[in-house]
Amino acid sequence: MSDEQKNILLTSMEMFNDTCNSISERYPDVTSKEVLHKLCYKKTRSLSPDVPAQFVCQAQRRVAAANKTRKSQLKSKKVRRRKKASLHKPASFRKHAAIQYDGCTLDVSGMFTAPTFEPSSRYGTEKLHEISLATHRIRKREKVGVLLDDNAVRSLARGKLCSSALLEYRERSGEFYMIFSVDIVEPEPDKNGGVLGIDLGVVNIAVLSDGTTYTSERLETMRRKRLRVRRELQARSTPSSRKRLKKIGSREARFRRDENHCISKQIVQHAKDTGCAIALEDLSGINASTTVAKSYRARRFGWSFAQLGQFIEYKARLAGVGVIYVNPAYTSQTCPRCGHTSKKNRPTRDEFKCCKCGCHGEADHIAAMNISACGMLLIREPEKATERGHYWVPVNVPAVQRRRLDKKTVPSREGTEIVRSVPGSCNHKPATSVVGN
Repeated sequence: MSDEQKNILLTSMEMFNDTCNSISERYPDVTSKEVLHKLCYKKTRSLSPDVPAQFVCQAQRRVAAANKTRKSQLKSKKVRRRKKASLHKPASFRKHAAIQYDGCTLDVSGMFTAPTFEPSSRYGTEKLHEISLATHRIRKREKVGVLLDDNAVRSLARGKLCSSALLEYRERSGEFYMIFSVDIVEPEPDKNGGVLGIDLGVVNIAVLSDGTTYTSERLETMRRKRLRVRRELQARSTPSSRKRLKKIGSREARFRRDENHCISKQIVQHAKDTGCAIALEDLSGINASTTVAKSYRARRFGWSFAQLGQFIEYKARLAGVGVIYVNPAYTSQTCPRCGHTSKKNRPTRDEFKCCKCGCHGEADHIAAMNISACGMLLIREPEKATERGHYWVPVNVPAVQRRRLDKKTVPSREGTEIVRSVPGSCNHKPATSVVGN
């Protein structure tokens, strides 16, 4: 990408985000894009005639979505009080925040023609494709090259490219990224095979019903290594120390994310090779209902089980592996041999020993076996299993429809009924590419 093209895209970003800020300041409480269009389109066009019409329309959608998010966060009890104070102000947008493109402002037909090889690319396996973008220059588009690697090309060939995309600028590297959404049809899973139960935990990240264990040793080593540095920086409480703390937190989050990606990929591949569905516990709301000792709190609430579960779910759905969520009640206290349930079956955290039949083993492995049994019950006796709160994750259903329709009423441990919704997901698999060379 030439310097001239880079300046054109940066100027377009600045114009787009200035328009967003202008609309947000005038209409901070409007959450409907249709209402916002009626209120501000003509006025914005008259005040800023140099802004393309499609940029104004996209800015209205961006502001309406930001206002809606801000409004829901103000109502939420999970948002901290300090953050809520800033939410009373209108939404603001960075100078070089991403631009939303749609079918009217983006032409991707050049992506499906013969690519140009780029031997000087630092990515090695990527090829150069051409797209056309609308910019701040009215009625004049800019043709830029997009580097796509083999994985991105396979994703594009496998699914249907959606009409919307994001143009993002990363100031640290000085590169532009175009983020596409690909609609991929999920294969129907086989619901007549076996079930691989997975128990998610803190000490052992995941234990499978066949005995495979993924420990948290690497994560805990990393956390302890940075704990002393964190304490020293927190004691200083200076702007530079807070900036350093933020960097450490981001690094830990990336490390956990990478670990979860690796574990979920291995689990899904193992389930696919053995022809099994995957059964997980529905742990929604567990952090709100449990208390732990102060010395154990950092490790307990740093447990990224929700992220790992989401990774397993979306990878399994793309691979054609069925996913089952089971009611977690008593899975760690029930004997898989005789069915006896008691707290006394767990003499220690790591040990399980049935008081009735003497069955013993590692507690996490026993829990995974019980989760697998709950999944098998859903296959053999679906009505009985549904009453107990076990359910299949539907495939090829948009996230909005799943939130509306796929709510289930399951029995809680106390016998009262609570409503749990199926974890949300999206059929769109993102394919990120570098714009330029």
